[in-house]
This record gives sequence, C-alpha cells and structure tokens, in this order.
Amino acid sequence: MGGKREVGRAKVSERSVVTKTDRPTLARRKISEDDLRRLSVYLDELCLAYSQRNKTGEREAYQQALSAVLEILNCVGALYAGNEVLLGECRRWFDKLRRMLEDLDIGIVSPVIDCPTRRKGLPTDTWMARAAAVIAIEELRRLGMKLDPAAQKVIGLMPHLGASPKDLRTWRSEFGKGKVRNHCAQERYEFSMEWLRRASKIEIQRDVDLLYKLGCESDPSWV
Repeated sequence: MGGKREVGRAKVSERSVVTKTDRPTLARRKISEDDLRRLSVYLDELCLAYSQRNKTGEREAYQQALSAVLEILNCVGALYAGNEVLLGECRRWFDKLRRMLEDLDIGIVSPVIDCPTRRKGLPTDTWMARAAAVIAIEELRRLGMKLDPAAQKVIGLMPHLGASPKDLRTWRSEFGKGKVRNHCAQERYEFSMEWLRRASKIEIQRDVDLLYKLGCESDPSWV
C-alpha cells in the first residue's frame, strides 16, 4: 500500500511442491537451501519495489517488480517437470513486458501497450476506488449509520480519493442507476450489492473492519 513500509525477510516454509494433476507440471521435488535463500531475496525485492513505488515512480517500480518476478521464475523453474522448455519461453515472453516499460522511458511505444484510438476518461483504478467508497457507504448504512455520517466516515478512511460528501452522493447515484461507463467498476459495485443483500450483519461488520484496516492506506488497489 502507500507510504513507507518495513519489508522483512520473506519466509518460504514449503520445502517441496506437490502436483495435484497427472499432467507433467509441478512435481514433488526438494528445494535446496540455496534456492530457498535466493527465493527469499527475490521475494524481498518484489515487496521492496512495491513499498517504495511512491519514491521511484510507478513505472520504475513495475520494472523492478517484473525483474524480481522473473528471478523468482528462475528459482522455481527446476521444479517444473516435463516442460522446462515451455517455461523458459514463457519467461522470455514475460520479460518482453518489462522491456516494453523500459522502452517507454526513451519514448518507444510497443504496439502491445499502445492505444490507436485514445479517449478522455478516468482510469479503471480511479473508478474502482470510487466503487469501493460507495460500497463502504452502503455497508455502513446496513449497519445502521445514516448517509451523511457514513459519507464522512468513508472520506476519513479513504483520503486518497480527495472526495467531498457531494462527490460521494453523486457517485452513489451513478452506480445505483447503472450509469458508470467503466464496466469493471460497475460490475464490482453490482456484485457487492448482490452480496450485501444476502450478507449477515456479522459478515458486513467483518468487511467494514477490513476497510478500517486498509482504508487509511494511500493506494486504493486493495479493492
């Protein structure tokens, strides 16, 4: 999430991988102590890239995270019995994404991440965060809180939205009427409303408690 966070040494407790299929995928093999140490280092690098992204910038952080993920794939590649060649090809294919992001730094845009037709609009992350705020309001109302106090509570818990009570009322109306054109956010809202209609107050309170735990973070990606 946003802000500084202490990244401890990642722990890998499993020392063998068990396949649950007859196909030649992951087989039961021991993981060496050296592989465990390497895996722990790269998991730490992945967490560090995430926790420091406010300093490095999102694109640079993604590049660092992808590099760590690629090294993690290298570590576990020996466990992939029966088709190591395919895993190697997948890794090289995934590495192309990292290189595409690097190319953006020098003004080169890959056709894979280019958009031939551009239009004005807010990104999906923004709409998903708005959906989360509206859902939180509805949960608080189900627990007995009135609309205005619920909106104020959500504003305090999710300051990264930069929203006013009027904004939240507008978003609530748009989602409720199905007028949000971002399909991911609208579907997220509708799915949550369906769950809310069936959920008990205990289940709703558990979800609200999670909001209290995570809502203070500056990154809305938890939704």
